[in-house]
This record gives sequence, C-alpha cells and structure tokens, in this order.
Amino acid sequence: MELVFTVLILACLQSFVFSDFQGDALFALKTSLKASHDQLTDWNPSQVNPCTWSNVQCDNNNSSVVQHVTLSSMGFTGTLSPKIGTLKSLLTL
Repeated sequence: MELVFTVLILACLQSFVFSDFQGDALFALKTSLKASHDQLTDWNPSQVNPCTWSNVQCDNNNSSVVQHVTLSSMGFTGTLSPKIGTLKSLLTL
C-alpha cells in the first residue's frame, strides 16, 4: 500500500514539474512577443498548468502536454523566444 501511495505522489509531482517548464516557456514567449497588458491576460507564471490558459491547447490523452498555441492576428511586435524550443510536443504555433 505504501508503494502505491508513493507512486501516486510521484506521478502527481511529475505533472507539476512538466507543466512548470512549459508555463515558463510560454510566459517567455508572451514577454518576447511584447504582448500588451490586455493580451493573454490569463497567462500567469504563477499557475503551474498552462493548459488552462487561453489560446493554449493540450493533448487530449495527457492534459498537461501543450500541443497547440494559437496567436494569429494579435498584432505582436516582438520576436519568438528561444524557450519555445523546450516545448517538444508543440505541433502548431
């Protein structure tokens, strides 16, 4: 029983760590794109899971894996952040 409990805790912790680097990468993207204060307002670096953010879609089978980020026609003036490369499961941007 103790082993099962330990495995469950580790599985939960892994999802938090996994989402955290994705959130960091996406927040760096928001910053580098020079998003205005009224754009992507729910992109909060304090939230662990960016799958709850607007314009972010995650894998249906693993809800903590970012696959799609939709930012078209938002009029950004900045550049892409190199941290976007850490999103290994990203399919579309």
